[in-house]
Amino acid sequence: MPYHSCRLLYINQTMNAATIHLPQRISVPKRTNFSEMAALVKSFIVILLFSLINEGICQEKCATIDLQIRQEKTGNLVQAKPEFQVRVLNACPCLQGNVTLDCNGFQTVEVENPVTLLRSGNECLLNNGSFLTPFNEVVFVYAWDTQFPFKPLSSNIKCN
Repeated sequence: MPYHSCRLLYINQTMNAATIHLPQRISVPKRTNFSEMAALVKSFIVILLFSLINEGICQEKCATIDLQIRQEKTGNLVQAKPEFQVRVLNACPCLQGNVTLDCNGFQTVEVENPVTLLRSGNECLLNNGSFLTPFNEVVFVYAWDTQFPFKPLSSNIKCN
C-alpha cells in the first residue's frame, strides 16, 4: 500500500515562550479518492471498447481483396517458356483459409506443386486450403508464354 509523508508542526507555549518542535516523519496510508477510482474505471472501459471495436473492424475490413497478388519473371526458361513467380500476400490482420483463385484459362508447362496450388476446373486452391497468416505470403511458380492474371475468388476469414 503506498504511503505519503506529512510533517507536523506545533508550538509548545510554556512560560510565555514559543518553542517550535519539528517531529519526525509520520507515514500515513494514502487513500484512493473518488476521482482516481473514476479515472481507473474510465481507462478500463476505453480499453474494453477499443478491443471490441478492433474485433469488429478486423472482421469487416478483411476480404478477398486483401489477398494481394504480385508476379514477376524469374529469368528461368522451362521448355522454352518464361517462368513466373507468383506471391499471394494476406494483407489482412486476420487469418484467411481455403483461398481460391480464378484459374479459368490458366496453363503451365511446369509441374505444379499440389500443396501450393491445386487446380480443380476453373478454380485453384491455394496452400492446400490452410490458413494464410496475417501479412505472410504463399509463393508458387509456373511457366507459360504470357503472364496469367490470377484473381482471388473466395476465402474463409477468421479473426481472433
